[in-house]
Amino acid sequence: MNLKKISLRKFYGRQKIALKRAKMWFGTLQFFFIAVILLKDYSHTIIGKWVFTHQLISMPLLLLSIIVIANIIKYVEKRLELRQAENTETNKYNREVMKILKDLEHIKKQNDRIENELKNT
Repeated sequence: MNLKKISLRKFYGRQKIALKRAKMWFGTLQFFFIAVILLKDYSHTIIGKWVFTHQLISMPLLLLSIIVIANIIKYVEKRLELRQAENTETNKYNREVMKILKDLEHIKKQNDRIENELKNT
């Protein structure tokens, strides 16, 4: 029974990760479509005319460039540890996380006290 619970938890966790990644890709596609709409506004310019007359070349290039730019931004965030700092700041102001941390510290102190009592007896 315990193994089934663990496997269900893993399955649920994997599905959550897959859904988050899918949301990320849908966001990328949405950004791509916004870029296409923006280019449509400039379709009377030289670049706009070229983009819409050579769609088989320009649209994959536009999508590829968006993905490359997103990866560059991700790399810079990773190097500067911006995401880690953001998560730390978010957790500082999250009441539930702070409550859990305080409870963990309280449990740790109780555990240390009990261990010391057991050693002394």
